Amino acid sequence: MAIAHRSNAQREGASAHRNEGIAFEHLLVGEEGTKDNFILTVVTTEDEYKTPRHRHNFEQIRYVLKGEMQYGPNHIQKEGTVAYFCEGVHYQQKGSDGSETLLLQFAGPSGQGYMSQRQLRAGAKELQSKGSFHDGVFVWGEGREGKRNQDGYEAVWEYVNGKEVRYCKPRYLAPVIMDPQSFDYVPMRGSDGVAEKSLGRFNERGAEIRMIRVGAGVDFVLKAPDRPLVVTVMSGEGGADGDIYGPLSAWRVLRGKETRLSAELETELFIVGLPAFDD
Repeated sequence: MAIAHRSNAQREGASAHRNEGIAFEHLLVGEEGTKDNFILTVVTTEDEYKTPRHRHNFEQIRYVLKGEMQYGPNHIQKEGTVAYFCEGVHYQQKGSDGSETLLLQFAGPSGQGYMSQRQLRAGAKELQSKGSFHDGVFVWGEGREGKRNQDGYEAVWEYVNGKEVRYCKPRYLAPVIMDPQSFDYVPMRGSDGVAEKSLGRFNERGAEIRMIRVGAGVDFVLKAPDRPLVVTVMSGEGGADGDIYGPLSAWRVLRGKETRLSAELETELFIVGLPAFDD
């Protein structure tokens, strides 16, 4: 297991398929081409950043660390809240100046996987020979049959994959926004000094969001019995499997594996159980 830290994260600006005013610090990436590929990144936006109304064939979880994000007139995500975006749900984005969001993107229950950032950026660059991007929309050049305007991400996905994207009917009709402060920690049975709060478990593949608090001086074994876990440290310091961690350190626990933590300071972990694709 390797622990990633924000201080050495890979940094990138906006991809060609979206507007400027957004930047990325990639903490963790999965395996390109696999059904359970994913990416964990810290996203910074400015006031100028916005997208058209769109949807995806993958899922997202967003934890706003600073500022706020707007996803439409009735969906504003405030600092300190967590949002789950199911596959196929429509939304748009409007940034706020200097907002920071912990963003996890991963495969939806339809099992179409998640296109890597490398594929996305290379595909967007190549696609510009066939048209141009404007305000998050790809405008096809002359000679294309059917509609000329297409969502930028959708156009890149179809170009990279060589087929038409398909969207499942959304299981939730809007982004689900949760306030972790409204949930209580419950002591974990058999683990003195450790408590847990469950924020939700979604769809038949079981994407799950929870938080764990480990007291100072406490040792704890975090297990991933039935699905991979993506773990982010929200606060605290300590060690995990011989490496050190601090705020916004992150790692993945593979299915059937475990991580041994020793908390020097009280530690709060944000944990997402990725969908299980047993078939």
